[in-house]
Amino acid sequence: MARGQDGDAPSEVFVDTHPPAKRRRTLAQPAREVGLMRSVPGDKFTGFMGSASGIFFIRSVYGAIRRSAVPTDGETPGSDIVPGEDDHLSLVQPNSSGHLWREAEFSHSQTSRISFRDLVTFSGSYFANWHPFYPFLHAPTVLEYFDCCARNGFPDHGASEDLQLVIVRSIMSISLADHRQSPGLPRTRHPACIVFLSYDAAVDSLRTILSRPTTILTLQAALSVQLFLVSMLRLNAASRLGGLIMRMAVQLGLHRCPARFSTFTSSTKQLRQRVFWSLYTIDRFLSQSMGLPLGLPDDDIDVCFPLTEHHQQARVDPCRELHLLHLVAQQARLRGEIIELRNKSLHYVQNDPDRATSIIAKLGQWWNDVENYIEPDSRCGASPYATIVLTLLRHELIISLYRPVLATGSKDVAYNAALQQCISSARSIINTLHTAIQGKNGPQTNHDQLALLWPSCTWAVWISTFIMFYAAHEDRIDHSVVTRFADKSLDILQHLTLRGSAWPEASSAAIRDLRARMLQGSTQMVSRYDSEVAGDAALAQKGELNVRSSLHEQSLPTCNDEPDQVGRQRRNNIAPPHDARYPPYNAAFDSSATSNLNHDATFPEHNSYWNIFLGTEGADASSTEYSNGLDPFSGFDIPFWFDQEQHWDFT
Repeated sequence: MARGQDGDAPSEVFVDTHPPAKRRRTLAQPAREVGLMRSVPGDKFTGFMGSASGIFFIRSVYGAIRRSAVPTDGETPGSDIVPGEDDHLSLVQPNSSGHLWREAEFSHSQTSRISFRDLVTFSGSYFANWHPFYPFLHAPTVLEYFDCCARNGFPDHGASEDLQLVIVRSIMSISLADHRQSPGLPRTRHPACIVFLSYDAAVDSLRTILSRPTTILTLQAALSVQLFLVSMLRLNAASRLGGLIMRMAVQLGLHRCPARFSTFTSSTKQLRQRVFWSLYTIDRFLSQSMGLPLGLPDDDIDVCFPLTEHHQQARVDPCRELHLLHLVAQQARLRGEIIELRNKSLHYVQNDPDRATSIIAKLGQWWNDVENYIEPDSRCGASPYATIVLTLLRHELIISLYRPVLATGSKDVAYNAALQQCISSARSIINTLHTAIQGKNGPQTNHDQLALLWPSCTWAVWISTFIMFYAAHEDRIDHSVVTRFADKSLDILQHLTLRGSAWPEASSAAIRDLRARMLQGSTQMVSRYDSEVAGDAALAQKGELNVRSSLHEQSLPTCNDEPDQVGRQRRNNIAPPHDARYPPYNAAFDSSATSNLNHDATFPEHNSYWNIFLGTEGADASSTEYSNGLDPFSGFDIPFWFDQEQHWDFT
């Protein structure tokens, strides 16, 4: 239990060795967030969901709003499930199939030879949008893999256990999924041999690494599959694979700073550092999303951040191309510290206010560094997509830090401050992501729209909208404002649904359900208010107005308003229970995870995507010119000179 989390969950049993007085003092402590232990008799999916995921807060909001509103037709499965729990997809989408791609997205032809040029084109989104954040692969080496595949062809999925092919297929699968959310890309069909046709095929491709010696290549292959699962919000499977990845990393000694050992070359040191911080950031994301303990505690790590090397004797200029990884790794460190502070097991949690203050200070320092990175005059050249992701990560940290304070019993100053911090970050998340998909000039001109590929977008919108619902229930924000933000959240989730994951639609169902309940509760309150005002008016006409009616007069907007005018004024501020664009959740989900993908209806085609010139003049171009003629870490490895990510066209 030394590393456990949420030890106060009701299904855990502890041997009580404390005297009764000590137990009474423990029970007198303020309430705190707890995890959810699913242990229903006969349930084969018994499992634990930690409070870091937000499950306690979500269940609290559901309970509060449901008690104050008449139940609607149909129930949403979202109250006990967190986005990404693929083990429970049967509850969210009972008839979902195991097929990943639509017929129009890949070709069944037996063509085994694909040109190097086509492979580079197919992988464009990965290197534009994922590789800068998770540079665990060496791009020139991957181009060598492409060249080898172009010359030798692709074998059948079941006929090869080559880890290089595992990496290539992971890259191609991520890029193909990115196409669904990118409005300006041509709809090219990918050969079936270069992608994973199912999630099982992706995981099965790693079955040999358990019996092989651990190497950087085996770790990179496992990381590539894990990143593919994360990008599709299959977080349970990604978390299980993450346990294997962490043990492999420890066996390789990646948790020790490579600069301390003279046997490693400069390129090897940097690659080991990049691999470690990539798997570290993914682990922290999964730990928070699933509410699970950290895969590797920080006190077992001495690897320096990419831009702050402390073990090197000679001063080395930091690699500017790793600036984004540096910021994301620091954010992951803060995420882990918040989990340890707020979501540790009850027997090991430390309610030290200085620790919270220290995290707030570190968060402020980190954001100052981010602003130096993303400001227009900076020489770093941060893209709009990177700016959105970093902004999202900041507000995720704020919500994770302050949301557990809302579970306290007394609504004191700390509670009020935490609630306002959560509301502010929730509004910022929804506005930032909604502006990204709308573009600066609205949805009609989509040349500046951005695809939201970052895996935590669904969770962030989900928890942010519930914070807004909670604030409305606590009368801290007007219901009409919450309705407007809920509509924005539904627009964002509609865009995220294009990727093919069931979780954005499940989150939309939960939001639509609570939106309807909240509006019904508001309508009932107005109806009761109108009845009371009408009754008071009748009593006033008879000269029998009592003290209660005089109090009502003090609360009216103007003393001379007629009762029916007040009722109309209050009713006009409340939207109808359902918007025509977002029907209430009472229909079954689509029969498959990809059957409702309609790109053309939401994102018309456009041609404003930019070109990345590699210098390939013919189909027989090989990758050797990029790996032999350039320093492996000189810049091509991480294409930070891109004007912006999202749209790519290798020519």
